[in-house]
Amino acid sequence: MSMEPDRLEYVVRFVCGLLFGMLVSVAALASDVPVLIAVAIPFATGVAAVIYGDRFWYGVLKYSWAWWP
Repeated sequence: MSMEPDRLEYVVRFVCGLLFGMLVSVAALASDVPVLIAVAIPFATGVAAVIYGDRFWYGVLKYSWAWWP
């Protein structure tokens, strides 16, 4: 069994990052962020999730408790 990640892992990481970015985009659009930036956010978070992997999610979720009003 190989320890290097396979393509399915990268696809899952990208999709999860994309979904997270979509949630962020909805919030950004509600606060009058330009549409071009709101469209770029999901792709940027998807790519960051693939490149940085667990470090990305630890950084995003580290202070997630502070996001709630």
